[in-house]
Amino acid sequence: MLKKQIVLSFIAMASLVLASCGPKIDVAKVADKNCVCCVEDELVENRFIGAMKGVSKKAKTLRLDINKETKLLIVNEKTVLEGAESLDVIKPQTCLIVDFKKEGEDLVAAKVKALPPLIERVKEYVVLTDYMEGKIKTVPPDTSSFILVDSRPASVYHTGTIPGAINIEYPAFKQSKDIEKLLGKDKNKEIIFFCGGLHCNLAPGSAIVAKNAGYNNLKVYHLGFPAWRMTGHPVCLNIKGMLDQQKKNVSMIIIDMRENAAKEHIPGAINILQKDLPKWKGKFPDVKNPYNKNAPIVLYLDNNKCDQGDAKVDISPALKDIFSWGFNNVAILNGGIEGFKAAGGKTVANQFKTTISYTRNLLPGEIDVEDFIAKVKTPGAGDMIVDARPTEEFDIIHLPNAKNYPATDINQSKVGEFANKHVYVYCNSGILAEIAYEKLKNLGVKDVKFVKTNVVYHDSFAELGTYKKQKIELPKKRVTEAEVAESTKGGKSISGGEGC
Repeated sequence: MLKKQIVLSFIAMASLVLASCGPKIDVAKVADKNCVCCVEDELVENRFIGAMKGVSKKAKTLRLDINKETKLLIVNEKTVLEGAESLDVIKPQTCLIVDFKKEGEDLVAAKVKALPPLIERVKEYVVLTDYMEGKIKTVPPDTSSFILVDSRPASVYHTGTIPGAINIEYPAFKQSKDIEKLLGKDKNKEIIFFCGGLHCNLAPGSAIVAKNAGYNNLKVYHLGFPAWRMTGHPVCLNIKGMLDQQKKNVSMIIIDMRENAAKEHIPGAINILQKDLPKWKGKFPDVKNPYNKNAPIVLYLDNNKCDQGDAKVDISPALKDIFSWGFNNVAILNGGIEGFKAAGGKTVANQFKTTISYTRNLLPGEIDVEDFIAKVKTPGAGDMIVDARPTEEFDIIHLPNAKNYPATDINQSKVGEFANKHVYVYCNSGILAEIAYEKLKNLGVKDVKFVKTNVVYHDSFAELGTYKKQKIELPKKRVTEAEVAESTKGGKSISGGEGC
């Protein structure tokens, strides 16, 4: 049997080659980047791995999406089907492996195999929040018996993660030639993967990679970081995330919980000891204002750690108290002020605030929601509305006048397409939009802005706005609300999942 080695980098969207003793296979032309995960070794000649686009009973054809290119295949009574009762019950965007043969100019499907969603392939590994509570009992937790892996991009990991988590980004993990260097040689040690929630495939994909590498004590916390945070559990903000937030002039409530701390503290902090926190309950901003409810609140000590060391001083009870008062975005600074200084953070003396207040500032490059909506509804000359979500989400439903440039695919080869344009980027929550914005700026695109807001799609309209909801009518009916709900099962996302 021929041995093949796959060299794969869809992030760069280059045409890369599967080298073998036989004919060379252009991977980008035969395997869709959203479907090839964990079935790379099944790439052989005369086989496509792509996403179901549609089937025509009358024409007896199957349309398959492979990296935005449509492949048309003939189906007949000899076509063998696996994983579904019939072709017409396979939902759009379902990943398929299609073996075909050439008959003149036609491609005839000999076998069609419907792949289950990633989470279905690892469902025996899924654990819930109560299981995680048993693992994360203190901050820092005792991780001697397990490894907790955050599979999200590093830029997201640094802004908040579960205590004790290390960051192994899924794309790098999948392509690593030395998995043991990342996870250790003990194949029996428990490894727990998580990412951005029910619609995120990074953790399930990582678990499959680990399984294929011989690790046999795997778990997937599929509810992920959003559920952990929103149920009032301890969250750790890494120093890099803190410095990035300061650089962007992000408004934060910073609480120094040390005694005798006035001689050196983080700028903008207020000094509240943990034992005195209950006295401040009525002095925090009013959570009836939704902007205040989601205000970033950061707690720190001298050198408190979220990921290592002992738990002699644990300020997670303070985090839980503040969460119980109605605040959703509370985190502990991993490394405290000592880690902050070691990373180059600037400190001040005797400048503690005496009251707690919060006013949200727009981030560099951020556009106000109302201004963005006006651009979507009535684009001006040269305006370009960019959807930064994965293609499979964009194809199901998107805002009017939008073009799809997934944040992960933006690179130098795309820059010319933004020339002389006023670029406005959105996604479902602002996370991918901001990543796309940063990439475009770094590539030299000068006129680009992004909107940081929630976008929720309905049958004929989209709702925008994290707090004050505003509607944008969709140009035509794309899917019903029932279809939207159904499409989110098993890892497909229309209205969320950007914790990835």
